Amino acid sequence: MSKQSPKSAAVAAAQSLPAMRHLTLDEDQFEDIREALLLGLSLLGEFQERSNVWEVLSSSGTELPSGLQPVDPTSGADDVTLFANALRFIHQFDRNGAAA
Repeated sequence: MSKQSPKSAAVAAAQSLPAMRHLTLDEDQFEDIREALLLGLSLLGEFQERSNVWEVLSSSGTELPSGLQPVDPTSGADDVTLFANALRFIHQFDRNGAAA
């Protein structure tokens, strides 16, 4: 049996909370969540871009200080999907008028 990561356990726990079906947010909270998700997704893209540059330069033989190598801030390849799902939830929440 494989051990579930803390992140996966937290996501599973949050999805199973009945209280989430009755969440109420004011407009400021709603916008703060949306902005935080967009910022995180943007930073993930920035990391990917810098990693690609590092890989191209390294493979071409360019000597680069190891301290400049980008460090992956994510826990796995599914992080973009997690951001997309969270934004989809926020969009659905907004469309249903639940944020007002």
